[in-house]
Amino acid sequence: MKTFGWLLKREFWEHRGGFFWVPLWTGVVVIVLALIALVRGAVKSAEFTAYLQHASAHDLQRMALTDGGTLLILAVLFHIVIAFVLFFYLLGALYDDRRDRSVLFWKSLPVADWQTVFSKAVMALVVVPLLVTAFTLATWLIVQVLISVALAVLGHNPFTLIWGQSVFYRGIGLLLAAWPGTWLLVMLPTAGWLLLCSAWSSSKPFLWALLIPIIPGAALASFNALGITDVSLHFVWREIIARMLLGTFGFPSDNGAGAFQQRAGSFTLTTGLHDLYLDPGLWIAAAAGVVLIALAVWARRRGSDI
Repeated sequence: MKTFGWLLKREFWEHRGGFFWVPLWTGVVVIVLALIALVRGAVKSAEFTAYLQHASAHDLQRMALTDGGTLLILAVLFHIVIAFVLFFYLLGALYDDRRDRSVLFWKSLPVADWQTVFSKAVMALVVVPLLVTAFTLATWLIVQVLISVALAVLGHNPFTLIWGQSVFYRGIGLLLAAWPGTWLLVMLPTAGWLLLCSAWSSSKPFLWALLIPIIPGAALASFNALGITDVSLHFVWREIIARMLLGTFGFPSDNGAGAFQQRAGSFTLTTGLHDLYLDPGLWIAAAAGVVLIALAVWARRRGSDI
């Protein structure tokens, strides 16, 4: 266990720029933009004050709901930013140390191949997503504090308008409840496929990772157009190819947008989140991802330097 911990530390130290500084600077940019928006919004403070004077409890709930919903927008932003980092990290995770022949050094140590591969998978599937989620929540809370200060300066009570509204906190609960589905399970097939390509390809793993699934998909589309086959292209491209290549972007399904809804000022968990976890394609793809990671271990064991 101690060895595995050091392997995780090694991955973080080697890729600290992408894993730590990218989300950190993303948060800084968001906070700066929020400050600019608050300064510009101060010009219309009179209109806002007039709105609050006539606002009902229902209106205040809806305002807090909208403010809480910005957490989801922020989570999507952070997810998209880190998706590129994770995609290329996984693609080079096992290829780079074969290319620079450092694999010979690591194989000389009492470290099993499965530990090396598993440490890279855990870093991409668990550690980095948890770190990014923490940055997302910290950035959002800092923005909320800035909004509260602005409200207090304008003579309004931020606890009544924001912190005292229960709907304000439900976004946090939903974000955490959706975390395993939108990160770990969705990313498993993509992580497994990219690690496998990284472990066995002798050159240009990026092209292999893209062309192996895309060329058969394009061929099937051509055969369908010619009437030779009648294969469901939606299933092939969405449930197989997209899950293999787009998992780092949180690809799961069409249900994400329906995870929230507003009814009479309430914040309701709808079938979006339920459908995410009840989708058999998610679990089948996740199981396939585990198999692909096992194949990456096998390829790592048989491979050597390039």
